[in-house]
Amino acid sequence: MHPRIGPQVQAVILTPLRAFPEALSILVPPNSPIHQESDPEKIKAYATMVHHYLNRAYEETELEQSGDTMKLLTAAFMSLGKYDRRLCLSVSDVENNIKEAHIGARGCLSSNITLQIPETNVWKMRWEETVGVSIKAVTNSGCLVARLSLESYTNPEHMDNAGLWSHDLDGDINLLSPNMTAFDVDITCHGTDAVLKSVKQVLSQAMNLNILTVQQIGPPLSFDFAELSSFIVSDSLEAMNLSNVWCKESDLVMFFNTHRDTLEHLWLYRIRIVGSWRSLVQWIRLNLTALHTFGMDEVLDDEYQPDKNDEPVPACNFDEVDDMQAALQGLLAKPERKESDEVEVRDLNN
Repeated sequence: MHPRIGPQVQAVILTPLRAFPEALSILVPPNSPIHQESDPEKIKAYATMVHHYLNRAYEETELEQSGDTMKLLTAAFMSLGKYDRRLCLSVSDVENNIKEAHIGARGCLSSNITLQIPETNVWKMRWEETVGVSIKAVTNSGCLVARLSLESYTNPEHMDNAGLWSHDLDGDINLLSPNMTAFDVDITCHGTDAVLKSVKQVLSQAMNLNILTVQQIGPPLSFDFAELSSFIVSDSLEAMNLSNVWCKESDLVMFFNTHRDTLEHLWLYRIRIVGSWRSLVQWIRLNLTALHTFGMDEVLDDEYQPDKNDEPVPACNFDEVDDMQAALQGLLAKPERKESDEVEVRDLNN
């Protein structure tokens, strides 16, 4: 067993970004300021970054050519499957330094190389390939994944496919989903319809889902939440984070009513309510009796009139409060919005 794969592992984070040696001319162009740099420490740091990038490119190419990716991942998940852990599987093109544990070969982080416009992009996206091989490795190994997190902000022009996974992965998704208790989706640039189809597939199988985070699917406010809520088979959500969608007040009430006895944490961010935020919050106050965390920001409803410089719905963040009914009553007691020439209206599409 790999020395780093043991009972302490709680999450496996995979990056779909690939480095490639041909990007050297982009990293060190002839007119690069590094050629005029005189500070030896800056030159050393830049050279180290370039060497890390090239080492990563060579290692990833070698791994691809060997065909060992599936075998290595399957062995890793088989080792993890020996422990009774709530494992999180995350596929993200945001490579971060998490407690000094670098993601990517030799610790080369995408945050060190920020060139992302098409003509100077130093990364190749392998989203569908990465998701496919990782999920198949999970199902082949028999390892149980409790949380699946998908995060992508890459321009679709850089992607090999706009969908989240290919059709030949459907059987594996159907095996994976029933064991999931948490599902996170934050997909900015993929095709909205393709992503919705994939997300619906998971939600329709995840009968034990307790935590659902829908940060973004496609452009902001590009789909109706009812398109997803009708596919959610779990009736015991405990935490929900909903952002960048539009929804009818009646649909939200109907959905929340299904989870009225279990929903403890609820966040609404950048959503457009077809209806009234006041009557929605009043319903939440009277019916979601288990709720002790509630947040709301950049929410608009039918009362919002940008041509009159209306303010958006009042923001709030009630975290682990003892008396949620009183907190929400205080929010509802705020005065009605008034027309004001001094209010700066924020565009939720930016």
